[in-house]
Amino acid sequence: STDDWDALQDVANVAVALSTNGGGEIYIPAGAYIIRDEWLFQIASDIVGPITITGAGGYSGDGATQLIFAPTTTKRGLVLSSTQQFHFKNIASIGSGDNAAVLSAIAAEGSPVFSAFMNTFEKCSFRMFSSRSAITGLIRIRNAALTRFIDCWIGQTNGSRRQKVILGGAADGTKEGSGAAGQTLFQACQIYCD
Repeated sequence: STDDWDALQDVANVAVALSTNGGGEIYIPAGAYIIRDEWLFQIASDIVGPITITGAGGYSGDGATQLIFAPTTTKRGLVLSSTQQFHFKNIASIGSGDNAAVLSAIAAEGSPVFSAFMNTFEKCSFRMFSSRSAITGLIRIRNAALTRFIDCWIGQTNGSRRQKVILGGAADGTKEGSGAAGQTLFQACQIYCD
């Protein structure tokens, strides 16, 4: 399809509802899903249960769950807003085109604001393919604690030499600034530019 945002935003909304009702797991089958707007997970309560969102494979290629962020205007891709105990596993996040401001933003924002806390990415990849993209970073973490990346692949190609991981600053990637990124762990990850 030309835009799978509606279906994937439904996944986000179900995940948020589950998180306030004890937690659960959601599976996203293999495939290439095009997303033209922000994929927003926003929590308005600090009483949450663990959520796992699992794909079929976190590295691009056959059998992978690939989320292709290709907005038509400047937008962020995956946005975790005040989420707590969200675990993404086996998902490839790919920036395509010239309008992705930040591929993945993990932040405390909205009203009320709670810190994004104990979010994990396992066997996931974050990759940008455009050489002219406006992207300011693949991952931006602000007002978040205990964010973990385990066996992840973070990189850019085709001359798109931008910042890979930004700790602090504006969540939308428009400016530098304050914002804690306490205890961010990268375990057995590859961060590179080719």
